[in-house]
Amino acid sequence: MDTHTLKILEFDKVRDKLATLASTDLGKALAYELEPGTVVESVRYDLRETSEMRSLWEINREPPLGLVRDIAESLRRSRVPGAILLPEEMLDVASSIEAADRIRNALREIKEKAEHISHYGIRLIPHPEVAEKIHSVVDEFAQVRDGASPQLNRLRRDIRELRAGIVRRLERMMRGHLKEYLVEKIYTLREDRYVLPIDARYKNKVAGILHDRSASGTTVYIEPMQIVQDGNRLKDLRREDEMETRRILRELTQFIGETADDLQSNQGIFAQLDFLGAKARYSILLDMVEPKLVPGGSFDIRNARHPLLAVHLGAKNVIPLNLSMESDWNGLILSGPNTGGKTVVLKTIGILCLMAQSGLHIPAQQETELPWFTDIGADIGDEQSLEQNLSTFSSHMMHIRALLDRAKPGMLILLDEFGSGTDPIEGGALATSILQALVDSGVDFVVTTHLDSVKVFAHNCEKTTNGAMDFNEETLMPTYRFNIGLPGRSNAIRIAQRLGLPETVIERAVQNHQDGAAQPEELLHRLSAEIKDAEANRQLAAEELTKAVRVREESRRQLQKANNQARDIIERGQKKAQGLLQELERRLEELEEVERRFRDTWKKRLDDLAAEAAQKPEPQSALKTIQEGLDHVREEMKEKPPAPTAAALPDKDIPAKHLKPGVHVELMGLGGSGEILAYNKKRDEVEVVVNGLNIRVSRKRIDRILDKPQKDEEHVPQVSFGSGSEVPMEIDIHGMTREDAEPIVLRYLDQAYRTGHPYVSVCHGAGFGVLRKMVRDMVQKLKYVRKFRNGLDHEGGNGVTIVTFRDDI
Repeated sequence: MDTHTLKILEFDKVRDKLATLASTDLGKALAYELEPGTVVESVRYDLRETSEMRSLWEINREPPLGLVRDIAESLRRSRVPGAILLPEEMLDVASSIEAADRIRNALREIKEKAEHISHYGIRLIPHPEVAEKIHSVVDEFAQVRDGASPQLNRLRRDIRELRAGIVRRLERMMRGHLKEYLVEKIYTLREDRYVLPIDARYKNKVAGILHDRSASGTTVYIEPMQIVQDGNRLKDLRREDEMETRRILRELTQFIGETADDLQSNQGIFAQLDFLGAKARYSILLDMVEPKLVPGGSFDIRNARHPLLAVHLGAKNVIPLNLSMESDWNGLILSGPNTGGKTVVLKTIGILCLMAQSGLHIPAQQETELPWFTDIGADIGDEQSLEQNLSTFSSHMMHIRALLDRAKPGMLILLDEFGSGTDPIEGGALATSILQALVDSGVDFVVTTHLDSVKVFAHNCEKTTNGAMDFNEETLMPTYRFNIGLPGRSNAIRIAQRLGLPETVIERAVQNHQDGAAQPEELLHRLSAEIKDAEANRQLAAEELTKAVRVREESRRQLQKANNQARDIIERGQKKAQGLLQELERRLEELEEVERRFRDTWKKRLDDLAAEAAQKPEPQSALKTIQEGLDHVREEMKEKPPAPTAAALPDKDIPAKHLKPGVHVELMGLGGSGEILAYNKKRDEVEVVVNGLNIRVSRKRIDRILDKPQKDEEHVPQVSFGSGSEVPMEIDIHGMTREDAEPIVLRYLDQAYRTGHPYVSVCHGAGFGVLRKMVRDMVQKLKYVRKFRNGLDHEGGNGVTIVTFRDDI
């Protein structure tokens, strides 16, 4: 279809809206490239995919595209011999590979709900080995890992050790013989060399290399001669580090390039899935439906709205269009007053056909049917061209000539203000001749006009029919409602009268009109009388149909809502049951352990008693010894009873009024006590914090209320560490307040960095996360910190923060 038609029917705005609904740049690109299809079966398949994707979005089962990245350029460069991708680009490649695996699994699970969509998953090739290789070389901060190769690991270890040595020597100088020459007791970097800020007056007293000076000239930055050789060695090591890093990245780039074709294929699938998601969201946004496309069929449009008006004004504020044409009609002549909505109807018909033939849902009622057109052409609006020296009439004639050249069966032609722009009599004669040519060519067409001769032609021709935009005769205002079978009146004279033209002008216009338009006026009145009753019956039937559709849609929504709620209830029940089973298994294991210890204790005691009895003591003395042993065991078992199971818990009903926030209670079956945070009266549950964890338990699990533990006001946790080489690799701030811990941690990190430690551990505990947040907020602001992370399981997990220092400053 020609670009002129797509432009004047505003199909580009539909594409723009689709692009805004896409999640990735890949999907946006497909949205901007969307055009109507040329094969009906292919378009029907696209419509089916759109419907399936909408159903997935409605139940939150859409394919997960969150990890998808546009890596087309990276893949192209990876094929070039010797090319090196940046670590950030490699992470994007790994992310897209992981997205392929997640999407493939998700599409496998929804195969029964979306058969067409699930086929995309079969075509995805994840290549997890590439993602694993990338992550083994590049960390989450897009830095090449030390362990990427043994050579790199050795180089970076040497760099850290040499740098720490340089720093220690500089610190000794700052405390020693260079102390009096320093502007400030710090060291810094100039041209990747470690230097000291020396007062310019003493520059000749410090042996070394001058690398820079301050803007004022009062400070010079000198690299002391004692560290020049180490500085040279450090520079060489860094150069070797850079060369080894480039070698590793080059090999990894080549490894990615070997799978670039498969990964590029995955990108195409990602784009298509995202584009389908945009079409589905557009359908949901305007409550659109999948249209029926019927080759050789006729229009049956029900409650349709122009999509751009529906977005701009709101669907409820747009008058719906209903249009049904007989199968033996090829043409519709649409007439009525100015600003009555004729052009909107014309554009609505055109945009609905373009959207449907592009695989999009349309804003209409479910039963809407549209003919399949092999071509669509349109000429709408005032297209006067000063550059080409064309009047509006000439411009229209040029477009109509081009459309007549293309006219053939299966084509739709839309013409606005047909026959206007010239003498009405000549324009009418030319318009009816063009209409006859359109009828003879077998095309379908919809035209708007004010010419009575064109309305009469439509009435007399078996292949065409009239249609009118309704007009309120009392208020002289358009209603924007369309009626088929009846030509409309322009009502220009009455509208001019309402707008205040002089009465003499109006009377003369009425007389002139009556002299030349008696036949068309008589036709209009006769047709109005004939269809008045039929129109009333049609409107009544349409209202009843609308009510029925509304009831059906509401029932469908309620059923869908009930299904979703049922699914959520089942999932929550399954999770809760799984949790209860795990808790029961843990309790049984505890009871088995208690029982084992009990048996072992009894066996040991009985063996001891038997051994004593074997020494043949006096009977009375032996009996006494056994009795004492049994009593001793009973007392121990009383002191350490096994943890009761939920079924064995006594029913202690502590009044709810005592269960206030801050009260300390002992819990049955959980082996501990805690502090009440809240009481849920409706569920009869208490939220308690036990050992830093928030749990919810039934009120009947509370054994007793405890006295509130006293805080030790005098105890303030302390932490200490040495200086220089004595600074430890770990600091523990458990139990401190944020105010106490913050200066201690800052001083510790500063000294650890200056000492040359590559990394340190800050042990703050899990708890409520106050200290952890303080530490991580702090290190993010320190320029000499390269990165930080949670401790691994053997390092302390999320109760520890591992801080890695930079070695390049």
